Amino acid sequence: MHDGSNLRLRKLLEDYDPTDKANAVRTLMEAHDNDEILTASSTSTRSSPPSSIGLNIVDEPLATLPQSLTKPPKTALDSLMANLS
Repeated sequence: MHDGSNLRLRKLLEDYDPTDKANAVRTLMEAHDNDEILTASSTSTRSSPPSSIGLNIVDEPLATLPQSLTKPPKTALDSLMANLS
């Protein structure tokens, strides 16, 4: 790195199962203990739809959207704050 530090990357094994929660936590903890950052393929062979489906994510970059779509109105924020008290 620019400051002289090292970055250790480790690729997940091909047979890694992200749906096995206990193994996922164990794998993350081992990587943390070894000062590693895990990497994986960006493709998935799972038959389930991508997690972005159902999240109402737009194709257009947020920076190009008008404020009317990215900034909630004051009434929405006031309602949110009222529910927090």
